[in-house]
Amino acid sequence: MKQIGESSQLQQIEAWDIKPASDLQQDLKQLNEYILEYSLSPIELAQTVGHQPQKLINLAYQVLHRQIPVEIDDVLVLPGSSMIAIYYVLSIAFQNHYQKFHDGIFGSIPDQVNDTQNQKKLLYKKPCVIGVEGSFKCGGSFPYLLGGELVYAQSSGDKFTVTASSIKEAFDSAQKSDRVPVAFIWEEPTALGFILRNEALAEIAELIKEYLAKYPDMVILIDAYNGGLFREDKIPSLYADPLIRKNAIYTTSMRKKIPAANWGLITPIACGNKTLKEKL
Repeated sequence: MKQIGESSQLQQIEAWDIKPASDLQQDLKQLNEYILEYSLSPIELAQTVGHQPQKLINLAYQVLHRQIPVEIDDVLVLPGSSMIAIYYVLSIAFQNHYQKFHDGIFGSIPDQVNDTQNQKKLLYKKPCVIGVEGSFKCGGSFPYLLGGELVYAQSSGDKFTVTASSIKEAFDSAQKSDRVPVAFIWEEPTALGFILRNEALAEIAELIKEYLAKYPDMVILIDAYNGGLFREDKIPSLYADPLIRKNAIYTTSMRKKIPAANWGLITPIACGNKTLKEKL
């Protein structure tokens, strides 16, 4: 399979044109049976994060590694649907931003704040999340609930196709209005019926890395919306880029695929962001 950055003539394909992998059904069945056998409630499952049974991690890994390059040490299973997992991750990203501002005031600024340099440290920049217009509708209120804003990158057409230039415009808009992107949310494949292929995705990946250099604390949140894992061929993913992976978390929607999940009992994740993983 061609990776991000390699040439490909196909820019996008229809999400529903790809057949599910037949051998994946066996892995999902085993994961389903284990959840039933383990008989964990969502609250009990949440309490096991950080010391989850190895069999649970192994089964989640078998599902994840079909689509993305993932180390087993980066695998966790979070309770609830992917939307709950996304809210949890965003809450950590926002908390980090607020803590950094707090430390800037009370950690490094002297009692008397008279000089211009110290006064600049007191300027507060509102946190925001960058997303793609037409996607992330279920979680659109999350940034506001956390005290920030959601800035959409404009998309076009009935399938809401997005380009690197429109994503750049969203980041630039945030910067001009003194907002700080604490997270970038990306769906793979989108819930809107298209999958970006290599050239377009590679261009977006390079752009995101530019903004990671500017906002090193920004979390890249990649959501494999209800089907990103269930394909015959591997779908090009931003998570495949090593630099992005170090700042990213990859969530999966398991609903309708695992009966025991009961529309989102669990969310297998891959978290290449080591600092974030320690806080989950």
